[in-house]
Amino acid sequence: MWIWRAWHRLHDERPHTVAGFGGGLGGVMIKSAPGRITWSSVRDWCLHHRYSTEEMAFLERCLAAMDEEYLLWWGQQQKVDGK
Repeated sequence: MWIWRAWHRLHDERPHTVAGFGGGLGGVMIKSAPGRITWSSVRDWCLHHRYSTEEMAFLERCLAAMDEEYLLWWGQQQKVDGK
């Protein structure tokens, strides 16, 4: 449960890549894509909660695996929405 809580709370800490292009008549299309939760965010979370080095390493591996699945899902949603 503590791993899910960390992943959900750190979700807002993930960076986003923004890409876009300009069109005719001043129109602009901008798209944002999420990145992985940063190591520094995980470190700060662990320091705040006083996790051990082993707990931090375990949490980091778990969050990386969860991010992998999330980003895969996110990419599939973009294909479905964009058709």
